Amino acid sequence: MQYRMMLAIVSLSLSAMACSGKRESSSNPPISSTDASAPASASNAHWSAMIDGMPVTGNGVDEMQQQNAAYNLPLDGSRPRHLTFYLFSTKNGADQSANYSMRYWLPPAPGSHAKHGSTDHSCDSAIRVNVNIAPGGVLGIYDADTATVTIASVTVTRVSGTFSGTFALGADTPRAPEKRVTITNGTFDIPMSTSKMTPE
Repeated sequence: MQYRMMLAIVSLSLSAMACSGKRESSSNPPISSTDASAPASASNAHWSAMIDGMPVTGNGVDEMQQQNAAYNLPLDGSRPRHLTFYLFSTKNGADQSANYSMRYWLPPAPGSHAKHGSTDHSCDSAIRVNVNIAPGGVLGIYDADTATVTIASVTVTRVSGTFSGTFALGADTPRAPEKRVTITNGTFDIPMSTSKMTPE
């Protein structure tokens, strides 16, 4: 668990530094407040995808609400704003054996967000895939080459959508055996975190 949290924090920090000079415009509409406020729970998060032809799923929110839960940041409501979330291949909120994670940094509004080129660090759409994050494997960190995330719905309590794309191995994990990762048929439906401990 500590290994995964450290990986998540380091990954987010590096991505934030890489795109600190490019910020989203302030034209995004406010997130809808049609849903009643409710805390994230271990039973109301789910995502699934085919990763290199293999089905991968994730369920549940961990106790700190850092996995399979979204943040509309910054918490103080100032602009520019962005939607950040990690998807972990956990079986439930207490599972510590996840082997895949994906980090998304997107505008906090419905719509399709495309990422083209692994060297284009744009805060409008940053997507990263981590493979073999469980101890014992050779970690591979992959940046979006050509990927699309579609936010179908985003409210004060939930976010849902779809994702797919191809990802190229990053220079920081050159020993990973696979040089590319392909994701298809990705879907997610996760809660907004109520935690004040943000993943950045």
